[in-house]
Amino acid sequence: QAYLTLGTAWLGLSALLNLTHAWFLVSRREFQVPPYLNIPYLSVFLVGFVTFWILGVSLRTLPVFMGLKSRPAVASWLPVPLTLSLALLTVGEGLLLYGAGSLARILFGLGGLGLAAGLALYTWSLGILGRVGEVEPGVSRSYEKFLRLGYAWLLISGGMLAIFSVLALAGRNMDHALVGAYRHALTVGFITTIMVGMALRIVPVFR
Repeated sequence: QAYLTLGTAWLGLSALLNLTHAWFLVSRREFQVPPYLNIPYLSVFLVGFVTFWILGVSLRTLPVFMGLKSRPAVASWLPVPLTLSLALLTVGEGLLLYGAGSLARILFGLGGLGLAAGLALYTWSLGILGRVGEVEPGVSRSYEKFLRLGYAWLLISGGMLAIFSVLALAGRNMDHALVGAYRHALTVGFITTIMVGMALRIVPVFR
């Protein structure tokens, strides 16, 4: 439940950031939101809201659906560290894109490393990439490959984020193409693939 509660809070924050974007565009008579406002918004919405909700729903349903040997005691204390890491990351990347100095790099680097480590630990605690047990007879298990692939992409995107964080702490600039690749790994690789897998498992029930 903590994942869903915090995810909803992040959704509220993303709505406030949207209002900030609207105010900026109207007051400045601009047609484009600057990166130092837009990029933190993407992190808040995609990681804070969407990813947190996926983590919460996964923890509640996938051990039952797939017979996973999960470790809920480990996953239960991760929401707060993940939230703090994401907060550091979003503030750091906003300041970094605004042109701030070493403090922004430290915030971004520490937040990114904390977030990457937390997501990896969650994936381990969920047990999604390990052995599965018996499930309800007659239920197709074809959806499971999508869910496993989705969490594999989450680990990949987390690894890419860790690399960016190390580069930031080292004072090096990040290539825009690599940052775009990280965001695609998260949105298409993880989020979309998980949605497809859950749809394959749930939608047939309502026929």
